[in-house]
Amino acid sequence: ILFDEVHTSLLRRSIRTTNLALMELGQEYLPVYKSWRLNERNYGDLVGKNKKQVVLQHGVDQVKRWRRSYDEPPPPMRDDHAYHPKNDPRYQNLLDKIPHSESLETTMHR
Repeated sequence: ILFDEVHTSLLRRSIRTTNLALMELGQEYLPVYKSWRLNERNYGDLVGKNKKQVVLQHGVDQVKRWRRSYDEPPPPMRDDHAYHPKNDPRYQNLLDKIPHSESLETTMHR
C-alpha cells in the first residue's frame, strides 16, 4: 500500500502508532498532518477518573446516559482540572477551539 499523506490526532499514542506503521511500510518520508479534531471524544470533567469514582459521584444511570447518549455531554472540564488543555503545550494555540466536554453528536460534527 502506498499512501500520499497521513492524518492523525494530537494524542501521543496515535502519533507513535502512525510513526511505527510508516516505518513498517518504509514510508517515513510521507507528510504527517496532526489535528486535535481527530482526538477521541472529550469526556470533560470525567477525564482522568476511573469508572468506579464516576459511578460513586454521579450514579450508574447517569454514567450510562453519558456513555450511551448521542447528544448528552458529561459535565464540562473546569479550568483548574489537572488534564485541562491549557496545561499541555500541544494545545496552547487551540484553547478557544477545544470544547470543555463533548457528546457523541458534537464529536462527530467537529
